[in-house]
Amino acid sequence: MPSVLLMIAAALIWKHALLNPNYGLFNGILTWIGKLFGDSTPAQPDWISQMPKTAVIASLVWQWTPFMMLIVLAGLQSQPSDTLEAAKVDGAGAFATFRELTFPHLRPYIELGVLLGSIYLVNTFDAVKAMTQGGPGTSTTNLPYYLYQQVNNAFAGIDVQLKLRSELIPNLVETVKGYAKQETTVFGDIANARAGLLNAHGDPKATIQANGALDGALGRLLALTENYPDLKSNANFQRLSDELAGTENRISVARMRYNQNIQDYNTFIQQFPNSIWAGMGGFQVNNDYFKASPGAQNVPKVSF
Repeated sequence: MPSVLLMIAAALIWKHALLNPNYGLFNGILTWIGKLFGDSTPAQPDWISQMPKTAVIASLVWQWTPFMMLIVLAGLQSQPSDTLEAAKVDGAGAFATFRELTFPHLRPYIELGVLLGSIYLVNTFDAVKAMTQGGPGTSTTNLPYYLYQQVNNAFAGIDVQLKLRSELIPNLVETVKGYAKQETTVFGDIANARAGLLNAHGDPKATIQANGALDGALGRLLALTENYPDLKSNANFQRLSDELAGTENRISVARMRYNQNIQDYNTFIQQFPNSIWAGMGGFQVNNDYFKASPGAQNVPKVSF
């Protein structure tokens, strides 16, 4: 029964085995039918691109209709047989028996199936993620996938600002080296931390950890300027410091947006009934909050 499959497995079956435009079963059937009628090049539609909503809905209906039918079947089996026999004795026809006895008896079971199906459809994530990634545009984006996208997009905003800052740092270091060549330990710490940030490749945990190390090293670098008055008056150093301060402000704004999106996501998957489907789908609380490191919170302000 399809409903015993993992949600992601059902979505991938539909995406690759059934709807793939090159080797999917549906296009294979269209090709076979076309050849029967003499069409050597029948249409081969890209189902997911052309009909994304229909594709997602079809996969969900295929997976969950048998489960809903089991609920209705349980209701039919629980119907008292003596009531049906009495209706037959009284001369009631099949339609009248269904309308007056069977349907009212099945109504709670049907309502239960509709309720469970609605909850699942609203909260489904796997089919959207695996088949359409919320597209084209936002045509198949539902609330769970929207929250997931918001977290990723917010982190991408942080990542962009961190890379911009990392591009400023080498020029800043070279300027400081002109006045403080002997401070090799700090320069080495910055180089290592910057390399760790660039090697994080967008992974939130690795990026947050590498950024903490870079914040601390950068704070120590700026603290050195207090010992070198000539450096503080250098025009290039002043310009780079201003650019760095602007980048730090943008990182702070992007960090707050990212943390708020994580909080919204965590709240959503922990609320009932979302928590039921989140547990079934393997969704876990995301604790990768981007907190400013102690070094970043106390970075010395360089005054000129």
